[in-house]
Amino acid sequence: MKLKDIIENIWRQKILGLFFIIALTLWYMTKLSGSYTTDIIIPIELVTEKESGEWIENPLIKVKANCQSDGRTILSYRMNLTNSIQVPVSKLVIDKKSKYQYSIELESLARAIQSQTKELNINYINDTVPTFNLAETNTKKVPIISDINISYAAQHMNPTGKIILGFDSVTVKAPSIILDTINSIRTIEVWYKNLNHPVKSDIALLIPDNIVSDHTKVPYEINVERCTQYKFTIDVASSKPARHEYSGRTIFQQIVAEKNSLTVIPKQVTIFLNMPLSADTKKNDIKAYVDYNSRSSSPIYDVKLDHLPEGSEIIAIEPRVVNVYKNIKD
Repeated sequence: MKLKDIIENIWRQKILGLFFIIALTLWYMTKLSGSYTTDIIIPIELVTEKESGEWIENPLIKVKANCQSDGRTILSYRMNLTNSIQVPVSKLVIDKKSKYQYSIELESLARAIQSQTKELNINYINDTVPTFNLAETNTKKVPIISDINISYAAQHMNPTGKIILGFDSVTVKAPSIILDTINSIRTIEVWYKNLNHPVKSDIALLIPDNIVSDHTKVPYEINVERCTQYKFTIDVASSKPARHEYSGRTIFQQIVAEKNSLTVIPKQVTIFLNMPLSADTKKNDIKAYVDYNSRSSSPIYDVKLDHLPEGSEIIAIEPRVVNVYKNIKD
């Protein structure tokens, strides 16, 4: 056989093979487009309304149903290539078997599946009666975390420095395995920029889909007042005001206790405050003192302020730290 004949035979076989594949594909597509009636396994997810406060243990079930559909759809169910059909429990006729177990009436299940899909025509459920269990639930109170962010306009401030929530916690309900993971409920994120007026409003709570809360929003209030910036220079006391207590005794507290004299360097600090126009701005009431608990590396300590006018906001203390020395006696 000549080389030319060999090449022609190879090409002839390839062309015949290609036509065979095309014919087989067309035949297969024709078959898949036809309508068939057969039994298939349908994956179902039982769902409850969130407001019901009920949870289903293992909500995914499978039932055998006699259906009519096209070949492609039936093949996809046979090969487990389809998503679960969500069936609301509220559409089912159920029978309570025990405290938490329920059975599903088959005809109602067929109707419910049919209402959730257009690709299948459900003739009947060809399976045993399916059952499901409701999960035991508990409740607990968790705090609300505000996600309200504010920047104030010039010469405006919040005298309390706080966002006032109508209530600071909510009661949530869920199965224990879910409830143990919930430690707080956050609000949605809200931003106020250059705020120059009081605000009263409600803010939505971010409630996870798998829990129920007794509230979905919380009222809040932001108090905003006009303010003025003040600058004072005051002495720094070497001993703390009487109402302040410390967790431990440093060498300098021991010295104070023994009524030995101390020297603070520098003796004065300059403070910058924002205060509401309604505040009583008496410089003599403001006290600066050495915070002996602020640092462990003697003799450098932070300066703290006391007896500030109500609603004051500290902008700066200069300097922020001072040196404290024991006076040496002859």
